[in-house]
Amino acid sequence: PSQIKYLFDSDKPAKLAPNGFKWQAKDQASGTAFLAALNGKETATKVKVLLEKPINTKEDAADLNNQVMHILTEAANTALARSKQQHGKSKWFDEDCWLLRTKLRNASRRLSRKPSNPQLRTEFYNAKREYRRTIRSKKHSFLLELNAKVENCKTIDWTAFKRLKKEKSTDCDSALIPLL
Repeated sequence: PSQIKYLFDSDKPAKLAPNGFKWQAKDQASGTAFLAALNGKETATKVKVLLEKPINTKEDAADLNNQVMHILTEAANTALARSKQQHGKSKWFDEDCWLLRTKLRNASRRLSRKPSNPQLRTEFYNAKREYRRTIRSKKHSFLLELNAKVENCKTIDWTAFKRLKKEKSTDCDSALIPLL
């Protein structure tokens, strides 16, 4: 156990197994396709090269782990379908919103651990203010763009109109954007 602990206490971060693959347990086709990809000639040569490498340091062990994960990921990419990852259901909720939400959650967790710390409290409220401001501006610009798109079309794009109507009915700032 001490040797294993030594090998994995590396400064070089080890990659984790990817989550975003679809496995179909009912027909077992995905399992056989994955095994077929692993039994290919390319994978065999890569594994043979890895088996010949000596592992003496923590960095070697971390590098070996990363290379094994790369081989498994390549096999999964060829054999399995990827699952779609959604950060938000709304069209206006983009990467900036997602990152700010993560920042807010982290600040909230730190504040809950030490609620009497004024610096953490200030950091949390600043993150919350920035997140809300960004959400409001992104949603407002999305609705303005959608409204302009519906107004400027000679033929009505009914999907955009329905989306605008749906977003408009759920929007609390409905006084900001007049509907048609």
